[in-house]
Amino acid sequence: MKRRSIPALLSLLVIAGLAIAGAGTARAAPLRWSGLKLIDRAQPFGTPASISAVSCPAAAFCFAVGSQGTVVTATASGPPKLVRNGVQNFASLRDVSCPTVSLCVAIENTAVLVSMNPRAAKPLFKRVSLKLGLGLLESIDCPTASLCLAMASDGNIWTSTRPTGPASTWRPTAIAGAGRSLLAFGCAPGGRLCVASLGGVGGSNPQLATTTTPSFIGPAAGWAVAPAPSTYSVTAVSCPSTSLCVGASYGQVLSSATPARGGSTWTATQVTDPAHAEVGGIGCGSASPASCIATVSDGSVVVGSGAAAAPAWTRSAVLDPRGLGSVACLRVATANCLAPNGRGGGIARILAPPAPAAPTATVTSAGGLTAITDLACPSASLCVGVDDAGAVLRTSRPAGPGSGWRRRVQPAASVTGPEALTGPAGLSSVSCPSTRFCAAVGAQDTLLTTTTPGTNALWRVTKLPFQLEESAGTFLDDLGDISCPSSGLCVSTGSSNQLFVSTRPAGGASTWRAFSLASFNYDTWTSVACPRVNFCIAGDSRNGRLAESTAPGRSWRVMTLFRGGVNAAAITDVACPSIRLCLVGTRTGALWRSTNPAGGVRSYRRIKLSRRDIVGLACRSARLCLAIDALGRVWSSTTPAGRLSTWHEKTLDFHNWPTIGGRLSAVACAPRAVCVAGDGGGRVYSGR
Repeated sequence: MKRRSIPALLSLLVIAGLAIAGAGTARAAPLRWSGLKLIDRAQPFGTPASISAVSCPAAAFCFAVGSQGTVVTATASGPPKLVRNGVQNFASLRDVSCPTVSLCVAIENTAVLVSMNPRAAKPLFKRVSLKLGLGLLESIDCPTASLCLAMASDGNIWTSTRPTGPASTWRPTAIAGAGRSLLAFGCAPGGRLCVASLGGVGGSNPQLATTTTPSFIGPAAGWAVAPAPSTYSVTAVSCPSTSLCVGASYGQVLSSATPARGGSTWTATQVTDPAHAEVGGIGCGSASPASCIATVSDGSVVVGSGAAAAPAWTRSAVLDPRGLGSVACLRVATANCLAPNGRGGGIARILAPPAPAAPTATVTSAGGLTAITDLACPSASLCVGVDDAGAVLRTSRPAGPGSGWRRRVQPAASVTGPEALTGPAGLSSVSCPSTRFCAAVGAQDTLLTTTTPGTNALWRVTKLPFQLEESAGTFLDDLGDISCPSSGLCVSTGSSNQLFVSTRPAGGASTWRAFSLASFNYDTWTSVACPRVNFCIAGDSRNGRLAESTAPGRSWRVMTLFRGGVNAAAITDVACPSIRLCLVGTRTGALWRSTNPAGGVRSYRRIKLSRRDIVGLACRSARLCLAIDALGRVWSSTTPAGRLSTWHEKTLDFHNWPTIGGRLSAVACAPRAVCVAGDGGGRVYSGR
C-alpha cells in the first residue's frame, strides 16, 4: 500500500467533508411545514354531509350515519348533535342498526362497522370486511344484540349471530332468485320476524318474503314468498313489532297487523300521485300506527292513525321543500322521528302529534366538507383563498394559527345563492398580483374583483358574456383558472378551447375578449400563468399542448409539449415565477421545466416527480418552487430546473379525509416569504 503524505490526507478529508456537507444540503428541504390548520368549516359547505340512515333503539336515543364518516346522535327533544365528521377510512356509511343503546352496527361498501359505545362523545368503530364478490351491502337490521342481517346487492342476506365477531361469523343466504332483485327488508325487535321486498325487472311483479326464523343460515326455504298488494315494488320496510309491519311503494303505504302470515295479509293505501311525489321512507316507534311516519319526496309526510288492523294514513303539507329521505322513530307511542334532508345535507326532526295538530319538522345541519380550491399570497402579510362553496378566505398572518383566517361568503357565487338554482356554483381560482387587487373566477361566468382584498368587503361581481354551445343546448361557461400579473391584465380559462383575456379586468364584461385556440372537441385549457403582462402560457388538459403569448390581448400560438392526441397525459397546472422559468405539471406525475419558455417546447425538460397526479404548482421565486400531488405530498426545490435529486418530498396530508377531494388541492407562495398549501377538507399548512 502506497503511503500518502499528510497534506494529501488533509486534502482528501476536506473534500470528503465538503461532499458530506453537500449531500446533507441536498437532502435538506427548503421549507419547514406546520401541522394542519382548519380554517374553512362553516356553513355553507361545498359538499354538505348527507345522512343516509337513522336507527332509534330507545325512547330517548337515535344514531344516524352518512357520507364523510358523519355520525349524528339525538335524544327525545332538541336538535340532533353532530359527533363525528371526516372520520379516517369512513367513506360513506350507508345504513345503521342499533339493537340497544350500547351497540350500533353500520355498513360501508362491503364492510360492517361495529360500535360498542355509540353514546360516547366520539364513538369508536371496529371494521370487518366481508367477502361479497361483486356485491355491496345496502342495508342492515339487527333485531337483537346477538343477531344482525345485512342485505347485499347480489340478492343475498348476510346473517351473523355474533355481529361483534370476525368476518367468519357472517354467512350469506340467497333470497332473490334469477331475474329478481332484493330491494328492502326489515326485522321486528326480538329476532322472531323479518320481511324482505323482492322485485322483477323495472319493479314488476312485487313480492314480499317473510321468515320467523331469521337466525337460520342456509337455503332460502326459510323465507316464504308471496305477491305484494302494491302496484310497484316495495322500497322500504319497517317492523316495530310482530303485530305491525309497514312498507312504502312509490305512491302507496302498505301495512299488516299479522305480518308473520305472509304477503297475503298486507294491504295497500294510495297516499300520493307517484307522477308528482313518491313515498320514500317509512318508520314506526311502536305497534301503534300513530307512531308511524312515511316521508314523501316533496317534503311532506304521511302520518298513521287508528288500529293496526285498519290504519288510516293522512298526508301533511310540505314540511321541507328540499325533500325527506329514510326515516326512523323513537320508541314512543306518538311519532317522534328523524329523517335525512333530501338535498340540504341535514337531518329533520319530525313531530306528529294527534290530530287536529299538524306535523312539524325542524332541520339541523349535519356538517360537511368545503374544499379550498385556490390560494394566492401577494405579500407576507396577506394570503387569500377561495372555496367551492363560493366564499373568500383571507389572513394577515399566513404562518399563524388557523383562527387568524376570516371567511366571507360571496352571494353571487354561493352554493346557497340564486345562481345555484340554475347550475353549479362556487369559486375555482384566485389571483392577486398585489395587496391592492385580486380577481377570482367561478361557475356560470362569474368574475369577482376587489381593490381591498384584506378587508371584509364583498367583492365586485361581473358576469362575463361567454357561452358554451353543446348538443344539449347553450350554457354559461364555468371559469376554471385565472392569472393576473397586474391589475391591467387577467387571463382566465373556461371549460373548452377558449381563453378569456382583459386588459381592464375590473372594467366590466365588455372589456373581456375570447380567444378560441386549437380544437373545440379535443382541447380544454384549464391552467394559465402570466409572470408579466407580456408573457403568458396556458395548459391543455386533454392533448398535452401549451398556448403561449407575448401579447395576451392580441394573439396566441399553440404548441405540442408531448404527443399522444386525446390519449396524451393531461396538463394539470402551470407556473411561471419569471419569463425565464416555467413549470408544467401532468396527471402522470411528470414535471416539465424550461429556463427559456419563449423558446418553444424544445426548451422543456422532463422529470418523473411523482407516481400520481401533480395537483398544483407555485413558486416563491425562481429559486424556490413547490408541487403538490394527489398522494398528499409537497415537493420543493431551490433549483426547480435541475435534476430530480434537487426536489425534496414531504407528506402533509395522510389521507384522513373520506373523499378524494379532501386531499391537497391548492398551493401558493408569498414573494420571499411563506408558502401555504390547502386541501379539500378546509385545512391549510404553512411552510417557511
